[in-house]
Amino acid sequence: LAIISDRSVFGELLCHVQENVDLACVVVTVLLTCAMTTLKLIIVKYPLRSGAWSTLLGHKICAALWLLVLCWCTPLLVVRLLYTGDTLHFSYINYSCVYDCLPPSVPTWLTWYLPTATLR
Repeated sequence: LAIISDRSVFGELLCHVQENVDLACVVVTVLLTCAMTTLKLIIVKYPLRSGAWSTLLGHKICAALWLLVLCWCTPLLVVRLLYTGDTLHFSYINYSCVYDCLPPSVPTWLTWYLPTATLR
């Protein structure tokens, strides 16, 4: 259906959301892996201090990392919805939505925010 209609079947909004959820999942996976490795190192280095840790602490760390990533990626989603709607197109190569480039109407603070927010 996407080939016939020459656009995404699910609509433009879902294209924006899909790109940002994909970015958020990559970032949170890296952060959770780093947190897990760091906590394992602390457990090995200080076994008596870490004995009192509970699973609740682990759940709090995971929730904090998810909230951090959501707070970091939400402004990017809003800017993409407001300013870069015309640069979004459907790519038949990887069968997903792709952004072309940033238009000149994008806010200037995004120039320092984008290199840190996008890992692609």
